[in-house]
Amino acid sequence: MALLALGITLGASCGRSQLAQSGNSNTTNPNKGAAHTMLTSTQALEIGYSALKNFPDRDKPGDIEVVLEKSMYRVRFFSMVTEDRQLDHLLEVSVDSQSGSVSQTEDKGRVAGMRNRSAGQGWEKFVSAKQAFDVANRAISGFEEYDKQGPLTVLLRKDVYYITFSLKSGEQTGSRAADFATQVWVDARAGKVLKRLVAS
Repeated sequence: MALLALGITLGASCGRSQLAQSGNSNTTNPNKGAAHTMLTSTQALEIGYSALKNFPDRDKPGDIEVVLEKSMYRVRFFSMVTEDRQLDHLLEVSVDSQSGSVSQTEDKGRVAGMRNRSAGQGWEKFVSAKQAFDVANRAISGFEEYDKQGPLTVLLRKDVYYITFSLKSGEQTGSRAADFATQVWVDARAGKVLKRLVAS
């Protein structure tokens, strides 16, 4: 799939980690045999964010990952502690993919960061990962060609957030293979869209 770049070019981005795949996003509840609407990754993120209202670190710059594991969404907030990001503060919320109920909220404390994940100077004044997501989500309003139950990531690299929405299950990629349906780049300082990539 070729990439259609909208906006200005800033360079390539990279993911925090290899996320577990969402697998089959069948919306049928096997226990009841009737069709039920499954939450989207975006809805799970919003529920996870609300569940962390008593944790101020949810509103710091950093990363967010949303992954569907069996019947549960894992919503992870990696909040920055220092500019070099050798350590991040991890908060994780488990959200039932059918009911939307929160089964667990965990403060996992400081976890080891990964190489090449440092932020830009003055990171304390960056918009939060959640704010960057909100900007990106508005930017793709009306776009439906992505896996709504697939992995969703908000990744801060230097002074740019990369918000990535997954390909639909079974979609094929071309010679310039994209591993996402669309990706939005948001300026971490100004909270504005810099660029949007769309797989086509």
